[in-house]
Formats: sequence, C-alpha cells, structure tokens
Amino acid sequence: MSTSRTSPTGVAFMAANRSPSRGFQRTPGLMKSSSGMRRLEQGRLRHRRLARLIGYCCEGAERLLVAEFMPNNSLARHLFNVKTKTMERSKCLRVACYIAEALEYCIKEHALYYDLNPHKVLFDEVGNPCLSCFGLVKNHRDERCFHTNIAYTPPGCLYGMASAKSMVFSFGILLRDLLSGKQISDEQAMDAILGTRIPIVLDSRLWGKCSAEGATALVKLAYDCLQYKPIDRPSIKYVIATLAQIQSNSVGPSNPMPKTGAR
Repeated sequence: MSTSRTSPTGVAFMAANRSPSRGFQRTPGLMKSSSGMRRLEQGRLRHRRLARLIGYCCEGAERLLVAEFMPNNSLARHLFNVKTKTMERSKCLRVACYIAEALEYCIKEHALYYDLNPHKVLFDEVGNPCLSCFGLVKNHRDERCFHTNIAYTPPGCLYGMASAKSMVFSFGILLRDLLSGKQISDEQAMDAILGTRIPIVLDSRLWGKCSAEGATALVKLAYDCLQYKPIDRPSIKYVIATLAQIQSNSVGPSNPMPKTGAR
C-alpha cells in the first residue's frame, strides 16, 4: 500500500510497501525504471508545468519518492469537494491548458505519463496547476502497465499497450471532469473504455457564462480525445491549439487559486 505525506521543509513524499502478491505497488519504477523515471532521477525532465522530482530513497523493502511540494492541494479537492469547491470557468480552462502543455513536454521527451487523473494535478503557491511527477513512474506487472485509477485508463492500457494517444484519452476524461464538475462514475468510465459515447453535461456553476460556441468546442474536444481507436484521437498539439483558441475567445478575469495550506 502506498502513502503520500508532506514535510515542513517544502517537499512531498510518496512511500510504497512491498506486497507479497503484487510486488511494489504504485512506485514499481524504482525497481525497474522507465525511461521517464530515469530522466527524472538524472534531473533532465524539467518543465514549468511539471512538479520536480527531488530524489528517492531505498532501504530494504521500503521505497520513498521525494518531490517538490505543492501547497494548494489537488484538482480533485478543489473540483469535487462540495465544502471546498473553489473552481470557476477561467480556472478550469487554465488547468486544461497547463496540463496539456505538461503532457506535450512528456511526449516530446518520450516519457509517457501513465496515471493522469485529478489527484495528479497539483496547485503551487500561486495557484498554478502542475502535473505531479509521480505519474511518470512506470506502473507495471509482468511487463504490462497499469493505472492506479481505473476510471482514467485508456483502452489499450488494459492490454499493456501505452502510447502518446493513451495520454490524450486520459486527458479527455480529465476534461470531462472539468466540464461536469464531477468525477466520472465507474459505470461511465467502463463505457468510455469500451468505446461507448458517454454523456457530458456541463456544470452551470462552472460554465454558465461560457458562450455556446466555447461550450460546444470544449465538449467536442473531450469527445475527440475519448475516441476508442488511438488513430481517431487528436494530437496533443491539436488539443493545445484548440484550448488556446477557446481561452482567447473567453471573457472574465482569472482569479488566483486561494491558498488552503498544507494538509
């Protein structure tokens, strides 16, 4: 079982314990690193939209990742928690644009991001979204990759096949969450994985002031990303260009994410 915790020194930790039946969970890349993980260890993966991996520790059966601390919690907390919901349209667009940029960088560096979900989108001290470096650790068992959150798993990954278009599919689920203001249900996630078109209903509290053209373009982009066949999904460059156009056409100030402190 893996755990995450923070330190007053400004770093975040993720620990993994060994399981007799499944080996090292969540961070198996420390036993057999993917190319992305190796570049993280060597300090070559650096991007303003990617939380920095500081280092790791190994002692016996224990494994510990040490990463840059993001003090303003995760997208899941801001978007799904009714008591602390602090998202609005401009912030949702900013998240989509920034995370797409992070994925583009990962693709250029041939470092596939295996576990994209709202818990892996973190906010820094000024409220800018960053992608957690933990998703660059290659999750695998018997040489097959797997996700810690099945709801965001691309169809090909069920059979151990991952590519840049797999990341685009997971981004489509993330965009669907941003539009609806709710986490995708297990039933809808399975429908999406099997190639069934799932409903996307915009949250009026988030997107009520969005133009009809902007809303239509965002929903269409999400559906394009969720195409069952990888060849039918758009490139990450197209995703970024589309989001940039929608953002440039939108109106309204983008307020900074309020600080909530470490928890």
